[in-house]
Amino acid sequence: MFGPVSHDDVEVLRRASRRYAGLLRLYPADFRRAHGDEMLEAFEAMAAEALRSGPGALRAVWGRVLSELGPTVLQEHWDRVAGAPGRSARVVFACLAPLVPYCFLAQFAPGWPEAFLITAWLVGTCAGLVASGGRGRPCHARAFAGAAASLAFAFCVLAVLRPPVSAGAVWGILLLSTAGGVLALAVSVVVRMALEGVGSKGRCPQFAY
Repeated sequence: MFGPVSHDDVEVLRRASRRYAGLLRLYPADFRRAHGDEMLEAFEAMAAEALRSGPGALRAVWGRVLSELGPTVLQEHWDRVAGAPGRSARVVFACLAPLVPYCFLAQFAPGWPEAFLITAWLVGTCAGLVASGGRGRPCHARAFAGAAASLAFAFCVLAVLRPPVSAGAVWGILLLSTAGGVLALAVSVVVRMALEGVGSKGRCPQFAY
């Protein structure tokens, strides 16, 4: 690494390194583990050499880094969703998993209250899947909890709009919310099986080479 020549340069380089290290957090975690140290060292070498030429050269370094940051961050995140052969099909399959039962059940909705409940189930299920990234054991728990909570909330809304509510209706709410959670649990199994096969190999921005 090219070292700065003054105490002030040392402080400027330290600040620049901390800022750049913060920017690296925008990349996916596995990419940072594989390339983060390499990229930080490359940046520090470029910044230290630029400081020999003055602040203007350091600004040019930042300009190059920032111009590559957005595209490479987006590319790395996108690659983990649909970049490699077979990923696109897996992602589409995972996205369709909650939509298939939703569309099936929607056919049998006689009115807007039933359609409202089915939509609430879809929203809660998708919220749970998104919160977990569709991966790992939390995927199942969050899908179940999201669907059940969303259905319970929807039932409460309908109860306010269409009182009175009997004790039997309360038990019905609990049972149907649980059933919705179980259906979401089944959907989460399909989503997890699809998405856990999605991986990616990262690439450093051009300046790091």
